[in-house]
Amino acid sequence: MARLPLAASLVLSLIGSASCKSNADDTTNGNVSDGPAEIQERVDATFAGLALATIANEQDNREALLKHPALAALVRHQQMSGNPSPDKEQILDGILASPWNTKSAASNLEYLRDREPELWEAALASSSYLPDGALIDGELFLIVGYDIGVASPPDMVLNVAHQNFVDEPAEFAFYATHEAHHVGFLSQREFPDLAHLDDPAALAALIAFSTQMEGMAVHAALPAREAANALGVDPDYAVYTDKEKANQTIDRYREVLGLLDGLDQVDGATINQVLGAMSSGERLWYQFGALVARQIEQESGRDALVGTIADPATFDAAATQLLAN
Repeated sequence: MARLPLAASLVLSLIGSASCKSNADDTTNGNVSDGPAEIQERVDATFAGLALATIANEQDNREALLKHPALAALVRHQQMSGNPSPDKEQILDGILASPWNTKSAASNLEYLRDREPELWEAALASSSYLPDGALIDGELFLIVGYDIGVASPPDMVLNVAHQNFVDEPAEFAFYATHEAHHVGFLSQREFPDLAHLDDPAALAALIAFSTQMEGMAVHAALPAREAANALGVDPDYAVYTDKEKANQTIDRYREVLGLLDGLDQVDGATINQVLGAMSSGERLWYQFGALVARQIEQESGRDALVGTIADPATFDAAATQLLAN
């Protein structure tokens, strides 16, 4: 995979642009409407299958993989997450060279083979936390060797070889809800410009946006996780059940935000420190954002929480209140 500046690579845990389109725009199969969100009912496991056959030296599928719309989705993900010129050959090389267990990946593909309707039902569950008209009209690609799951609107991607899914295959459904919520969210909101993160206002705007987007996606899977007694499987959900963990998360989020206080310009080391804590490092904007989402829903109802997608100032105000308390 192409080597990125650290600040850009940290932001790769974010999402691509909602304006991007892929081959999923073909509506041959039609769109299925279920609740306030729309989704084209389609799971595409062919990329993972082609990659597995290539790794096993059963056949050379490189050209087919390079032309696959799943790889195009990963290119868009990198473009809109900080890498202006991703090389699809390097992305593919990174996928094929990454250390993942082929037997486990094949086992997970088999696990999902008869569960595609359940996977789409899980994706559709995100509509409970999306406004009317939120559009989820792409495909869900099953791949190997890249992250755990990403949204690259209009598509979603899940990595069947990721250790989380190897350990707990039931996690596929919860991550489908999470990534589908991102796609619907981004059909309503424009992703922030990442070009000037040395500007404190631009970095703060990215943090606010990502706190809402990631926090609401975590929260969208809460009902299903509670029903399945699966809150303890994902560490992000500890903030719902462990008051001490919740308070630590609030304090740490406040502390990291404070690194920007009084700055006219943010140096590269501070950008990396802030994004590392907020995203894949300490996962603050996932966990603190989930706490904000829960507070809004508890105090004002689910409709009010959904309404913050169009009115982010209300979400920001609730975040400020939580930090103050």
